[in-house]
Amino acid sequence: MALEIYSREKQGIIILDVRGNIDISSSEFIEVVGWHLSNHRLDILCDFQHVDLLDYAGLSVITIAYKNVVNHDARMKFFNIPPNVRSILHAVMLDRIFELYDTEEMALNAFKEDKQIDKIRHMQLRRRFKRVHFEIPVTYKSKFGDQKEHKGKFFDISGEGAFIYGKKTFPLHDIIALEFELPHMGTIKVDAKVVWLSDKDVQPQQYPGVGVEFYTVSVSTQKRIVNFIEKNADIRSSQCMPPI
Repeated sequence: MALEIYSREKQGIIILDVRGNIDISSSEFIEVVGWHLSNHRLDILCDFQHVDLLDYAGLSVITIAYKNVVNHDARMKFFNIPPNVRSILHAVMLDRIFELYDTEEMALNAFKEDKQIDKIRHMQLRRRFKRVHFEIPVTYKSKFGDQKEHKGKFFDISGEGAFIYGKKTFPLHDIIALEFELPHMGTIKVDAKVVWLSDKDVQPQQYPGVGVEFYTVSVSTQKRIVNFIEKNADIRSSQCMPPI
């Protein structure tokens, strides 16, 4: 079935109802997304419920459109992904890059959360980069691979990420699931992206370990972390890093 795209708007977000096959002849998808971006419509949500087929050529079409969105500092999310489409996205690990949601409501709420998180991230730099330096036990595991849990410790946590000291490390850009307890704030569960690997020669006291950036964190979780940072920003730990 030839590709058909219908545009509508809801809550200030452009929703593209995509129907048919996304393949080598589907450049219209790129053109439609580009048209909305050129008209300053920077929040785009794609409904894939009626996508019958997505092949590897079609993946290139979606990727080109997505890169265009990123280059415009805009956002694109997807929902109602059929199993066959989700399967091919998973096969090439694009499900780690694209934000996929089960329902329109969940996706629309995610746009709202993005805006609230942006407000936190655009606070004054002095406030944004405050950190606490005492140790916090953390368990972590691969988000998409082996589900074995590993134990480590945070030794540097900010509102945007942390450094994990632990025997198990993961490659750069891997997504890992974290669970830790903030004193008086309760249990925090959040995904994070690996953005730094410690070097044994350069950082012998922080090896092995990984630096992570919190990833797709909810508004409520972000606020709890930021509140903890604000309350404890002046605390410094004199403890050394013990063996894990």
